[in-house]
Amino acid sequence: MNYFAVAMTAIYNNVTLIPNWLLYIITGTFGSVLIGLLHRSPKALVNVKRQPNPRVVISAPESPTRPTPGASSKNTKQRGGRTKDGKK
Repeated sequence: MNYFAVAMTAIYNNVTLIPNWLLYIITGTFGSVLIGLLHRSPKALVNVKRQPNPRVVISAPESPTRPTPGASSKNTKQRGGRTKDGKK
């Protein structure tokens, strides 16, 4: 307890030599930096576009011939006997 009292007396004697307006600026700066560090928002994730691997070749599968638009659909079979509207 005696060492604590000696240390606090030494700190007080040295701090009283500094003008009050300078202490206000020093403590305000220290507090602003401390709050800025503690309350900063997390860093945003960066979306990195990946380059395609040149060794991998993706080819579209061959599809059977499709009917041309506007062609008659009389030859098309319907399953279940109902149309898209749900009517027979």
